[in-house]
Amino acid sequence: MYHYLFYILTLAFIFGVAFSLQGIFNFEDILIFIPIFICVFILKSKEVKIVSCLTLASLLFGIFHTNNFIENHKSSLINSVGEKVTLTGIVDDEPDVRENLTIYRLFVTEHGEMVRIFAPHYPKFNYGDEVSVSGKLDKPENFKSENGVEFNYIGFLYKDDVYTTMYQPKVILLNSPAFSGGIKGILFTFKHWLIDNIYKNLPSPHAPLAAGLILGSKQSLGEDLLVRFRKVGLIHVVVLSGYNITIIIEALKKSLVFLPRIISFYVSIVCVLMFSVMTGLSATIIRASIMALIVLYADFINKRYAVNRALFLAGVVMIYFNPRILLYDPGFQLSFVATLALVHLGKRFESVLQFLPERFGIREITSSTIATQVAVLPLIISMTREVSVVALAVNLLVLPTVPLAMLFGFIPSLMFFNMPIINSLISFPAYVLLSYQIYIVKWFSELPFATVGF
Repeated sequence: MYHYLFYILTLAFIFGVAFSLQGIFNFEDILIFIPIFICVFILKSKEVKIVSCLTLASLLFGIFHTNNFIENHKSSLINSVGEKVTLTGIVDDEPDVRENLTIYRLFVTEHGEMVRIFAPHYPKFNYGDEVSVSGKLDKPENFKSENGVEFNYIGFLYKDDVYTTMYQPKVILLNSPAFSGGIKGILFTFKHWLIDNIYKNLPSPHAPLAAGLILGSKQSLGEDLLVRFRKVGLIHVVVLSGYNITIIIEALKKSLVFLPRIISFYVSIVCVLMFSVMTGLSATIIRASIMALIVLYADFINKRYAVNRALFLAGVVMIYFNPRILLYDPGFQLSFVATLALVHLGKRFESVLQFLPERFGIREITSSTIATQVAVLPLIISMTREVSVVALAVNLLVLPTVPLAMLFGFIPSLMFFNMPIINSLISFPAYVLLSYQIYIVKWFSELPFATVGF
């Protein structure tokens, strides 16, 4: 029984968080649990009594912790919705460049909260810039997709402490420090330097695809191509999923093998932390990074890596620091469920698919794709009301080329010198691999039966 205690307490905490977010239980509802505690103490089995008490305590902790989190994360700007205001703040994250506008997350220093700003592409503002914005303050509203699915846009922003938005405001730069944003700002600057080099040495859409594979950047990939990647079930590659992180971690471990073990361990940890910050700290990146750190530590102390426990530990840590991601972050939900499926279903499907060759990872990729697709299917249907029929075929054709595309795509990011002929030769392997991926995605996305709606 004690072997499963970790999972029991983890699930109890998660249920407590979910109950609190849904408003099912509050602080005042503690009286409901008193009879339950009394019943537990009547039990004769000491082990059952201990486990039951710990489970109830974990459930209550999830409820109270989430209530306290919500209480400490309330908006004062919400009272100014509909009014024209002037706010001063700091650009708190990388600008999200879309086709027709740029989205900024502004930390309003006076109110200590975030505002989502929708502004023209120019003038450009960077992370750490202090700006003044003037315009009408709005409250976000949920909207429906082309398939008629209502997207919980309020909850999506809510998880990032964003309660208000501002469209097309007047933005004035007040201060742009040379080294704004500390280490995070330096990492963003380094990331942009890498991306700029990729764009100098590869054409579009190859350059944005390479930047997406390596650094999770979707800039200039274009809405049409993004839609195509979603349609064929390959968007997880572009937005830097756990799959990409795994490739990067494995490459990192192999490249540091010449160093003493302890130095390699600490360098790997620093690299994982820096990379996760540089790529935006999305829920998927954080989950994969926490699990990567656990892998590195287990390997360092020569302990067996329990991937299932690592996954649940990563999930609980993330939910503890931000309970709202449990219900309002689709990326976290998909990433957690897909990884859970890989752990429990991947090997089972692989044993069934013994007739497939192991060369080029065909059997592993097939079993992994089937496992994840089956597991996330209910979530995908509820979120989009459509399923990609060609996802398995596309993943089989594209995923084996992703590690090489990331490797050869990373090389142009370091080519800052201006030698066109040499640059073209060095970038050619990346161009070929990326061209192949784009061709596969476009060809399959144009099939009339590529997706099925519900």
